[in-house]
Amino acid sequence: MKKLILFLTMFLTLLCANEKRTIVIAGPFTNVSHPIFHIMKTNALSDVATKIEFRYWKNQDQLRAMIMRGEIDFMAIPINVGANLYNKGVNLQLLNVSIWGNYGIVSSNPNIKSIKDLKGKSLAIPSRGDMPDIVIQKLLKANGLDYKKDLKLAYMPTPIDGLSMVVKGRIESAFLPEPALSMAILKSKKSDKKLKIAINIQDEYKKVFQTDKTFPQVGFAVMGKNRNDKKLIERFVTEYKKSMIWYQNYPKKASEIVVKHLPMLNQKAVAMGIKNITIKTKTAKEAKKEIEDWLENLKQFNPKLIGGKIPNSDFYY
Repeated sequence: MKKLILFLTMFLTLLCANEKRTIVIAGPFTNVSHPIFHIMKTNALSDVATKIEFRYWKNQDQLRAMIMRGEIDFMAIPINVGANLYNKGVNLQLLNVSIWGNYGIVSSNPNIKSIKDLKGKSLAIPSRGDMPDIVIQKLLKANGLDYKKDLKLAYMPTPIDGLSMVVKGRIESAFLPEPALSMAILKSKKSDKKLKIAINIQDEYKKVFQTDKTFPQVGFAVMGKNRNDKKLIERFVTEYKKSMIWYQNYPKKASEIVVKHLPMLNQKAVAMGIKNITIKTKTAKEAKKEIEDWLENLKQFNPKLIGGKIPNSDFYY
């Protein structure tokens, strides 16, 4: 009898350990999320998940709400936001960094070619306190400009709102991520206000801060109890990197998949945008030095942006 009970216990333990379930992954409309749709299409995680559900977050408030409700398994997250939440006790761990540059300023003003040219001008910025706001403030300060006095910043709830404002000619310039940048260019071709990418933010950052490197923008984090599921994590990290490589190599095919999940995007713009961004998929530990350098940079600028301190080594998977 004891042997039977022991056998059943071991069997149930093994069964539970191998139980597959729905995996919930959340992210924005930008490039960091796009490889997830290839993973879903190819059933690449079928050995650990019966289903993958993608949830779109529009802004940081929505992102934080999802995290606090504990409804997410993996989350695409800006590096500074991940550090901030970790320092505040949120149970997450950074897995990787994949996007190292997807920002630009699109403008209808042909005279805007550098950050200094923005003086006295209007500029739409998505999400106050988010990465675009942080980066533009740093670049303005480095160029001797006061973001409160020297130009008119118009904060938008989302990048799509900023895109709409600049395309309609209600504001002259907008700070946008891809694929919103390419969407703005394409949409403007049908209007009198022709738009161009006036400033590549990554190039401007390198020039202003005299570096050959850009900064780690966004990656994926594992949430809550999943931190202990090594098999699930390793499978996710592996398949995400493979799908990101496919995404880079086949922009047209990738764009077809992306717009099925994010219908607010334009297929041609998605394909165009892939060519304009800096993608390097590194594990969190591989990118640790670069992440810490960027977080230290932000800490010097405003410690609140990262939760007051550089996260300890447990932050990195």
